[in-house]
Amino acid sequence: MSRYDVDLILWLRRILWLALLAIFLVCVAIFVRQYAAGNIPGLAPASVAPVTVTQSALPAQSHLRIAVAPPLDSRYPGESGPLVLLIENDGDADGVFAASAAAEDGCIHLQTAAAEPKSAVSIAKDGAVSLRVAAHRTLSLRIPVDTACPNVHLPLSEPAELTYTWSIPAAKPAAAFAGLIATSPLTVTSARAEFDRRGAAIVDLLAKDFTWPVLLAVLGFLAQFKLAQRADRQQVFQALLPSYTELVQSHYLPITRRMQIVAIEAKNIQTGTAAEIELALKRTFCSVLMMRGRMLLLLRQKGGVLFRTAVGEELFARCIDVFYRERFQPGTGNPGQCETLAASLDSEFTVQQAVEFLFDWQRKYITQPLFAGFSLAAADAATGAKNAEFEGALELLDLAGQVMSFECDRIYYQTNPYGNAGEAKWYFDPPQFEYQGDLSKVTPDALRNEIRALYRTYLDGMPRKCRKNVPHPR
Repeated sequence: MSRYDVDLILWLRRILWLALLAIFLVCVAIFVRQYAAGNIPGLAPASVAPVTVTQSALPAQSHLRIAVAPPLDSRYPGESGPLVLLIENDGDADGVFAASAAAEDGCIHLQTAAAEPKSAVSIAKDGAVSLRVAAHRTLSLRIPVDTACPNVHLPLSEPAELTYTWSIPAAKPAAAFAGLIATSPLTVTSARAEFDRRGAAIVDLLAKDFTWPVLLAVLGFLAQFKLAQRADRQQVFQALLPSYTELVQSHYLPITRRMQIVAIEAKNIQTGTAAEIELALKRTFCSVLMMRGRMLLLLRQKGGVLFRTAVGEELFARCIDVFYRERFQPGTGNPGQCETLAASLDSEFTVQQAVEFLFDWQRKYITQPLFAGFSLAAADAATGAKNAEFEGALELLDLAGQVMSFECDRIYYQTNPYGNAGEAKWYFDPPQFEYQGDLSKVTPDALRNEIRALYRTYLDGMPRKCRKNVPHPR
């Protein structure tokens, strides 16, 4: 079976699992919605709340007793449920019961103007209701409880309050008593608020019954995940890092140092006497061969550079190749002799020792023609002004040195090769990529665009923490 067939099967499995998961989530959402809305058979009906009623205490001579049948504790806006009063006059004279709502600015209103029975009550202009109760009689008074709550966040709870007066006109002297009837808070809710309440009840039930098992399962998974991370880290530190550390110390750091020496010596190529310009060019020429000698030692012993990312290796190799094979060697006129001289240098030579070694009387006849060609290609012997191509080559050498220097530390920080770009596991403080050069110096345009594309890809695969001060090339 080909690799493409295997990939197709894996993708089909993933799509199937995703489809099953989507169907399951839709079913759960429908069930929760219907349950929260109260549309599933078997749900308990709305309960009649234990609404309590508080009354003012009246003296015995009032001969008045009031029994109150409380309304439901919960209702939707616009629903009406009456407050029923049973008014008993146990005296020997007729009495008049007059009542009005205590508050009119709330969400719950007692509509005394619509009290029943209409044939027995009289309504005043201010909406107060009055009822004449004969001696030793009991009458029923039904006062609608209106719930009008415009632009109010529900649910909302308020009491229903009724003030009343009980008067006995025929008494000698006439008597009058005042009182208050108040219910415990009645709740006005809505379909959305009820849905949210039931949904919260479901979540509370699930949290109560499943929190600990799910929490323990998650903790167990995290523990296994951390153990796997530790095993990966231990494998990296025991197997990969020791050999990589030896490679860095034996080759990468010395090569990086040789690159830095080339840059330092090249900066000394500037305006001066002919002897000063020639000496600066000569030291630069020798430092390039010293760098190449170190590279040849790496190639003989390890076969080449080994970075964490292939694009890093490609960028480094391309920069070095342009600097040495496309700029330095063609300028000397004899690439083979350059390789011979570079291989003959001791890896521990200083620049001065390399100059003395390459220009002594035994090798001067080989070195001098190569140096003369390099001098013409690198700078103006009279003014010390470096040529544009050589400036661009030095810029690429700087970039290559920064890449290798960063890769020396990167492996100790970023060790998981399976994460997304910039999202792998981290250890220790992030190393910093510190290239601040100008790739616009690189010529021609095709080469500059090629290097920029590689450099952009390299930066994109680098953790953002490692390139805080590096501008992204456009």
